[in-house]
Amino acid sequence: MPESRTQRKTPLVLIVDDERLMRTMLRDTLEAAGFGVVEASNGREAMERARQIHPDLIVLDVIMPDMDGFEVCSQLRKINEIRHLPILMVTASEEREVAERAYAAGATDFIPKPINAAHLRHHVRYMLRASLNVEELRQKEQRLAHAQRLARLGNWEWERGEDRLRLSEEARRILAVADDAVSLTLAAYLEHIHPREREAIRRGLDQLWQNGPPLDLDFRLLRPDGTERFVHGQADRIVDAGGDAVRLVGTIQDISERKRIEEKLTLAGKVFHSSGDMILITDMQGWVVDVNDTFCRLTGFRREKIVGWPLGDLLSGQHDSEFYRHIWQTVTDKGFWQGEVWSRRQDGESFPALVSVNAARSDGEENGHYVFSATDLSRLRETERQLHYLSHFDPLTDLPNRLLFLDRLQQSLVGENSHQGQVAVLFIDLDDFKEINDTLGSQTGDRVLQEVARKIKECIRASDTVARPGSDEFAVILREVVPGGDAASVAQKLVDSLSTPFAFVGREFYVTLSIGIALSDIDGTDPEELIQKAETAMVCAKEQGKNRYIFFSEAMNQQVQERLAMKTSLRRSLERDQFLLHYQPKFNSVTREFTGLEALARWQHPDRGLIAPAHFITLAEETGLIVPLGEMTLRKACRQNRQWQERGYHPFPVAVNLSAQQFGEQDLVDTVCRALRDTGLSPQCLELEITESVILQDTERAIDILRKLKNMGIRIALDDFGTGFSSLDYLRRFPLDVLKIDHTFVRGVVSSEQDAAIVRAIIAMAHSMRLKVVAEGVETEEQRVFLREQGCDEVQGYLVALPVPPEEVERFFPLAGGRRDC
Repeated sequence: MPESRTQRKTPLVLIVDDERLMRTMLRDTLEAAGFGVVEASNGREAMERARQIHPDLIVLDVIMPDMDGFEVCSQLRKINEIRHLPILMVTASEEREVAERAYAAGATDFIPKPINAAHLRHHVRYMLRASLNVEELRQKEQRLAHAQRLARLGNWEWERGEDRLRLSEEARRILAVADDAVSLTLAAYLEHIHPREREAIRRGLDQLWQNGPPLDLDFRLLRPDGTERFVHGQADRIVDAGGDAVRLVGTIQDISERKRIEEKLTLAGKVFHSSGDMILITDMQGWVVDVNDTFCRLTGFRREKIVGWPLGDLLSGQHDSEFYRHIWQTVTDKGFWQGEVWSRRQDGESFPALVSVNAARSDGEENGHYVFSATDLSRLRETERQLHYLSHFDPLTDLPNRLLFLDRLQQSLVGENSHQGQVAVLFIDLDDFKEINDTLGSQTGDRVLQEVARKIKECIRASDTVARPGSDEFAVILREVVPGGDAASVAQKLVDSLSTPFAFVGREFYVTLSIGIALSDIDGTDPEELIQKAETAMVCAKEQGKNRYIFFSEAMNQQVQERLAMKTSLRRSLERDQFLLHYQPKFNSVTREFTGLEALARWQHPDRGLIAPAHFITLAEETGLIVPLGEMTLRKACRQNRQWQERGYHPFPVAVNLSAQQFGEQDLVDTVCRALRDTGLSPQCLELEITESVILQDTERAIDILRKLKNMGIRIALDDFGTGFSSLDYLRRFPLDVLKIDHTFVRGVVSSEQDAAIVRAIIAMAHSMRLKVVAEGVETEEQRVFLREQGCDEVQGYLVALPVPPEEVERFFPLAGGRRDC
């Protein structure tokens, strides 16, 4: 019979590799780390050795003659007595397909060649610890289920959103429900409670969910066969970081026997000896009488040393006296208490435990015992593994996230001195990715991110790292690069890799990159600082036209700091009402009569003077200030229009632009209503301009909002038509009044037959749908003549009028009842 792992003083590792040199290297590394080593030169020898010696871990090469490592691993998993042994596969490739084959064959983990001795020792130690813990947890769960069955104590959890009450095996037995009924609705659970007590428990659970006190009471159950059982029930709520309840948890304990005859209560000996939980027994004065093996194993205390100690010597010191006083008072009053307590190990380490305290004493008996049963609530290893992935990787692209990227960058910088070259950090942002998400949907956006991730990985070496630290951001670590040159080559390769168009959902479009680069020997060796400088360079690349890469410089940093200062100043100026409106007139293209105005915001900066929208709208969108800025523009435009009418001028419409963020606000319709009500302006004198991307974010919601605005009498204009994914479908479905031709097409109507054809088509299409057409950016008389001949209704641009302050607008429109030539 081979020696078991618990009998060995030194863990035994079986090395399987057909290369003697590799086996020797592995043996030397592991023996130097204190492990016992046995070798096998091929797969069949490995299987025989594994049966004979039952090693604690197997290091298995992938490439071997006769039987490769995948086949050997698969066969080893079929041998019952060693099927749970950890297997570390050694491969010369880091390709994902190799890893997937290894895991499919049953490998616990894999390590690439060439093997780093420190990494190998770390893997082996980690896998041995994990294997031992998994086995202990498996046995613990079995003992816990058995202990709960013996203690007649079941537990449950209730998720309100799902309305599913999940029951433990013992809870199902107490309720006498079918073994396969692992969950019930709350209503079904309440049906098991005696009718006289059902409503009180329902109210108690409702109050508990609304931040009421925990439940702790006895009640009766009605089983399907008609018999009654007394149970002790407890319930509490679990809250999230914001203090909101996310689930209810509780226990039910069958106390029928205790209710009928408490004098027959004895120490639960079988529970004590077989439980996977820690059990401690004291006398009524609080002196330790006995502890079980699990208690000793998990805390480090020896039984012979701890027996006779006062219970106070075992407390963690993390609870105050009032906490313990409440426990003893509850046990005194009810005979039972359960809750979470910080416990202490022999080495002083504190750990959370779910503790139950039972008073074991018969009626009228002064002497008795207290029985403490505790479950270690430290995280299960399997859960840790899953959480490790979620906390270190991006599930969408399977790339490292920012946390893991920082760790790898730190490692690269620490190891920089032992290698030639330097470390380069590339911070990558997808240009105009939000537009893709808004117009084509998040599913297409996700596919784009996955494809970009794939292309980036193709452009770098296996020793480099690519990560996704943000929504549309990627980052790359280049190790051992020649100063400047290698980083520039990779950056250009990344830019070139996206030169071909993407084709999704029947549409073809391009994605470009803006890349910032920081170098360790020039820009510093602090990981956060390097990332920040690379990001700063990326911002500058975007501002200089996008689809390019730029190295970080101090001048660039100064530029970014100035931009941040502008954002702060923008917020302050909005609070101080340092914005005003200019108005650009619109005119009939045939009669040249004035027809209305478009309101345009201007920033009256206290130091820099009047600033045009092109220099602050993007900042407003980035900071979220576009919403209050847009509401301010709406109110000022409505108030000014009403003032003109009160002064006797003929009513006319004023157009106000709505941003995408404004349109996304839930109270947009209410905001517009308040602006009209507060200023007294008629809805017929307001025109709201939206863009194509706005209405394509959520089509059905957009239709609903626009119809409500339209029903109020407000005119709806579609701005910048032709620059996005123009569609006859939404022109047909959306309640529009006006179509505005973008200035990029108007500019070319005289010089470009293609632009002229587009404009003709837009005008004809709009008129066929009974929409008024307005041409933006008219700058020459030739353009106006062309538009007039094609039937364009109105024109707007520098040819006919520049945007001007309110006091200068009045020269364009007559008194009430008259008209005026432009």
